[in-house]
Amino acid sequence: MAKEKDALVAQLEEVAHLMELTGENDFKVRAFRKGADALRASDAPLEDIANGKTKIAGIGEGLKGAVREFLESGEVAARAELSAKVPPGVLELIKVPGLGPKKAMLIQKELGVNSIGELEYACRENRLAQLKGFGQAIQDKVLKAIVEMNANAGKLRLDEALEKAAAIESALKKQLGKGAEVRHVGGVGRHAEIVERLELYFTGKVDKVASAVTALDWDGGLSEAQEKPFGTQLAGLSGTLRDGVAVTLWVSEARADEATLRWLCADQAMRDEVEAKPADFADYEVSWIETEWFDAGRKPAKDAYRRTEDGAVKGVFHCHTNYSDGAATLEEMVRAAEEKGYEYIGISDHSQTAFYAQGLPPEKIREQRELIKNLQRKVSIKIFHGVESDILQDGALDYDEDILAGFDFIVGSIHSRFKMDEGAMTARVCNALKNPHITMWGHPTGRLLLGRKGYG
Repeated sequence: MAKEKDALVAQLEEVAHLMELTGENDFKVRAFRKGADALRASDAPLEDIANGKTKIAGIGEGLKGAVREFLESGEVAARAELSAKVPPGVLELIKVPGLGPKKAMLIQKELGVNSIGELEYACRENRLAQLKGFGQAIQDKVLKAIVEMNANAGKLRLDEALEKAAAIESALKKQLGKGAEVRHVGGVGRHAEIVERLELYFTGKVDKVASAVTALDWDGGLSEAQEKPFGTQLAGLSGTLRDGVAVTLWVSEARADEATLRWLCADQAMRDEVEAKPADFADYEVSWIETEWFDAGRKPAKDAYRRTEDGAVKGVFHCHTNYSDGAATLEEMVRAAEEKGYEYIGISDHSQTAFYAQGLPPEKIREQRELIKNLQRKVSIKIFHGVESDILQDGALDYDEDILAGFDFIVGSIHSRFKMDEGAMTARVCNALKNPHITMWGHPTGRLLLGRKGYG
């Protein structure tokens, strides 16, 4: 079921890309993107969505039809129709950050480039700079983006790594039986922001685990290793899955001792240090390393990065609804927060300058405020009405003074002009933080893990 949904989401996102490339209107492009996001977040069976039994914000009649098409044939019809209008290779080219549909189409047409590898070669031969509308600066930017993409190949954000590790664990448990003892170790075990290799540890018969492992979709063969960092003999099986993710599966027939489990949860630099000075780590139980441990070879701090206990979080702010670019309605968001036992929720859709995210003009702000007042009478959870206000180039917040004064809270965020020099960006942020209406500074680095470096 999960694989089927993932395939449908991928097709809907591809349709959105193809629509951009063929000049379809922005409304339709956004509809397919929102639909893909809504499906990704939903646990409802696709059949229930297709027949209208389950209603999901962001999935209208048109997208229901696309879901039905997929269930009947394995294909969204629009995908094949649009693909016929787009030259081969263009969809791959637009994966390069900063390379939009129009430029990708032009590169393919004029240079005959059909892959990222060919594009890199064209940049190194200085052919992209000669193309009308590009020049040296754009060529340098494209080449830099490709180099960064290659450097990040196979790396996963923690959320992606956790999902992938769980899928591998589930697949192997089908082979080994539900009683198999499995632990997430390595980068996933210590909750590193970026995971370069998935590592799982199994307790059981080495031969049985090795037999089960062959059922995974490997790209090539597996390498074997033997380790005995402390008291437990470990067998390691390493390889790369067909999707490019590197995996190591560790096995011991007897349950590993605490020191060995600490070693398994560490990165290579830390593993070397643990082996060299085991006494330094004697007081750190595995439970500390399994949570958000300091990464990159630094020692864990026993009072830092504690796992938040259930009930410790009283509420959340910075929540978007389908009034801007969120997938759920206001009531769906509030009810979900109430079900989690939260005491409050802060609704903060995008402000009007964020037109690409359907930011709210003043009349929409007033309309949403009335909806919140009416909903507040029906629920016990406290609803705060806020906004995620763009921090403009000079540090001013979006909206006039009278509108800003009407919010319960304001999240100030930078969503544009990331390439300002350090001094100008610092002044921009400082000016914003001096504003008496601002409550929180949203995503202060501006970075997207594996996607975009921070600003300034």
